[in-house]
Amino acid sequence: MEAAFFEGAEKKVALTVSRRWGSLRSLGEPFFRAVVEAAGAKVVSAARAERADAYLLSESSLFVFDDRLRMITCGRTRLVDAALMLVERLGRDAVTSLVYERQSARAPSAQPTSFADDVRRLEGALEGEALRFGDRYGEGLGVFRAASSAPVGSRFHTHQVLMHGVRTERLEARCAAGARDPLGLAPWLDGFATDERFFEPSGYSLNALRDDAYAAVHVTPDARGGYASFELGFGAGHRSRADDDGTLPAALDAFVCRLVEALRPRSIDVVRFAPTLDALADPALAGYEVARRLRSPVRGLEAAMYQLDASAPGRSTTCDAALDAAGVG
Repeated sequence: MEAAFFEGAEKKVALTVSRRWGSLRSLGEPFFRAVVEAAGAKVVSAARAERADAYLLSESSLFVFDDRLRMITCGRTRLVDAALMLVERLGRDAVTSLVYERQSARAPSAQPTSFADDVRRLEGALEGEALRFGDRYGEGLGVFRAASSAPVGSRFHTHQVLMHGVRTERLEARCAAGARDPLGLAPWLDGFATDERFFEPSGYSLNALRDDAYAAVHVTPDARGGYASFELGFGAGHRSRADDDGTLPAALDAFVCRLVEALRPRSIDVVRFAPTLDALADPALAGYEVARRLRSPVRGLEAAMYQLDASAPGRSTTCDAALDAAGVG
């Protein structure tokens, strides 16, 4: 019997506060559990590191730093309700930046709101602007941003890899066998504190924290082609043990390569947010071609989306050694 459809397309909010306000972490776990419940999700587990707290959710992730937070949800969640709850609790003058993202849903009629609905509500609380990237195969991204003239965390970078039509047979088999690290990501995440979970009847989530960096992986299987996402957020100059020159941007390509080779998506969207993107080259993934490049400033933040299509069937030899070493084959 085919499993019931679950909407994998994500909604995301990133919020930063003025240093004068104090630490977001001081609001405590009970408050953030209430924020998650306002979105229609639940906290499954919580982990704490020196600089951040990470919450693994029934439908994705929440990361809380002293001056910023990132919340990711999927399914039929109402993330806009959580975002507005945060603004109300903090006060609009304390919010230096809010970025709200929403991917095109595969079943939009089943969603409680649309992106346009959410933007109208956000504009009632904060002055901002909205834009939309792409719409290939119905795979687009709506972005709303409100920001002061000098947002906190302006040196923070976010890289997202959104994978459509993924193959999850190997992942599901490894999870069913009780394997830890079913995607073979442990070598790249050396030094990160991780929390992972396999959900019934299907789905996989992983949170990772190290210093001022976070990573999240989410996989939603579906018989018609599943959905998976990877997101990495880090401050300028953050270092990783898994790369020769030590920088996370340099290690990023190898990590994404492992995910892509394990899941073999039909198409990929790479989304980047940073103070400037001028120094970044197009994403390069063996077996995929960049079909479309979209870039736009959003209130002082550079946003870019690259849409990649599979150009050749089968497995790329570029990542074979790395995948074999990681145990994903």
